[in-house]
Amino acid sequence: MRMRTRLLTFSAVALWTASAVLAQGMGPGPGMGRAGGWQGNRVDRLASFLELTDSQKIAAKAIFDDARKALTPLLPAVQQAQQALRDAEKTATSEQQLQTLLTLAAKATQAMAPIMGIHAQAEAKFYALLTQDQKDKLGKLNGLMRPGAGGGFRRGRR
Repeated sequence: MRMRTRLLTFSAVALWTASAVLAQGMGPGPGMGRAGGWQGNRVDRLASFLELTDSQKIAAKAIFDDARKALTPLLPAVQQAQQALRDAEKTATSEQQLQTLLTLAAKATQAMAPIMGIHAQAEAKFYALLTQDQKDKLGKLNGLMRPGAGGGFRRGRR
């Protein structure tokens, strides 16, 4: 039973990580397939919140567009690995099948690693564009979000 709990925890973390990265606009997910979608709005929201200059807006859009183009070809492998893991979770009953889940979770995590790297590079490039005041403001915004119950995010204390 301990093995199953550890396995499910590991699987949940791997899937949550993938979901978090995709939800941050680095790739299409449910409801994000439209041109622009969440990603297009992200720069607008950041521009408004951080009071970005026109040149910062143009550079930010280019950074996030380049990142999206770089990771788009990687998404099918991630989606396949996640689906294989979800499918196997539904039928795993024996200890051997539970071990297979660990292997599938590791494959899903390995498939996600390049996307997480692209995302981190884009975030670093964006951060480098900001003035110190903008960095401080962004830090406060990021501090309002913290892991919450159920693996999601919720507003932090002010």
